[in-house]
Amino acid sequence: MPAFEAVHLQHARKSLVEKSIASIKFVVEQAEKYQVIKLPPPAAGGVFTIPKGLPQDVERAILKSTFEGDTMSRIIGILKRYCDARKKGFRWE
Repeated sequence: MPAFEAVHLQHARKSLVEKSIASIKFVVEQAEKYQVIKLPPPAAGGVFTIPKGLPQDVERAILKSTFEGDTMSRIIGILKRYCDARKKGFRWE
């Protein structure tokens, strides 16, 4: 067995059996270095659910921003403004 392989097997065993943080770090760094692991593809699609009971103008703002291709952060910002106003006692109707 080559020394390169022996070192990796030793660190893999230490990572799994002894829970050695240094070995875990070594294994992850080597996996990134040799491109053994890669990031998952970005999410493309899915179901978007709007909370029930929102005022129509808030729903329209959310739907308008989704059709214009805005990011989720804009939609979350709309919902956050609504929730903050509701906490302060503002009635949105």
